Amino acid sequence: MTSAHVSHWIMDDMAVVEIDCPPVNALAQPARVALLQAIIATDTDPRVKAIVEGIADSAADIDAIWCNGYGFPRRRGGPMFYADTLGLQSVVAGIERFGSQQDTRDWAPAELLMRLASRGKKFADYDNVRRDNLIRDTVTS
Repeated sequence: MTSAHVSHWIMDDMAVVEIDCPPVNALAQPARVALLQAIIATDTDPRVKAIVEGIADSAADIDAIWCNGYGFPRRRGGPMFYADTLGLQSVVAGIERFGSQQDTRDWAPAELLMRLASRGKKFADYDNVRRDNLIRDTVTS
């Protein structure tokens, strides 16, 4: 299904939700509404075990979207930056604590979060490696 701002489809047991022209359109109210509608539609589909969002390309993009479009407190720097300041191990522990009290489907830490936390890394470290690899690939091509 596709709107002017958001596309979503099911691939195997995963729903992919993608915003057109991130992070700019992700800030627009019609895109936020379309995103919510896509998530609701895929979350109620019994075939879907996970929803993957194509909103942003980096932790900084996610922070910009949440601070400017979704009302995350700017003083915290965005959810990804805030998670980095707390320490990803603490974030994983909090998610696991909530998961033990709630439905684990909604409170399972993401694989990337678990991998970074287990290595003592931050989201910013992951973005730096991705950027360096992109630059290296571009220069050698």
